[in-house]
Amino acid sequence: MEETTQKQEEEETSGTQTQETSNEEQETSQPPAVSKEEFEGLKKKNEQLFARLKKTEEKLDKASKTQTGTGLDPEEVVKTMATFEGLDNAERLRLIQESKIKGISLDDARKDEDFGLWQQAHKKKVEKEKVIPPSTKQGSDTTSPKARVERFRSGQMTPQEENEFLVDSGIMKDYSRKKPA
Repeated sequence: MEETTQKQEEEETSGTQTQETSNEEQETSQPPAVSKEEFEGLKKKNEQLFARLKKTEEKLDKASKTQTGTGLDPEEVVKTMATFEGLDNAERLRLIQESKIKGISLDDARKDEDFGLWQQAHKKKVEKEKVIPPSTKQGSDTTSPKARVERFRSGQMTPQEENEFLVDSGIMKDYSRKKPA
């Protein structure tokens, strides 16, 4: 009797399991309540998103490869800044050019004799330009009409020179001068 009862229980249990499994199969095998057009639209959207994901991953891979290859070493940055210390912009540019042309480091280029000679000449030139104002540089003619106009435009004339210029050019009349009798 016990055996028959156990068999009946097993059959009932297996029957419920079979019934549950078939219900699950029916639920998964039934197509979703989406029209074919919606399905195609979603499929297309999925393909587009997947393509965008691939492109983004490729860009990320490229970016990470280039960043690791061109990373700046902090020690090199400090050395470069120390090399540029005390140099004006023209000297820095010249130093970089010398370094590239000769294929040597910036530090070696700064110690180079050619750069030292150029730097001395450059400093002398800068000092001369500071001493001599641009309007009275050697070799420039300050009395020619063009030079006078330039000096007037740039504001390098004294008020008296401005008045003389305006009177001489006929722009303004000079009432302080007496007419010959």
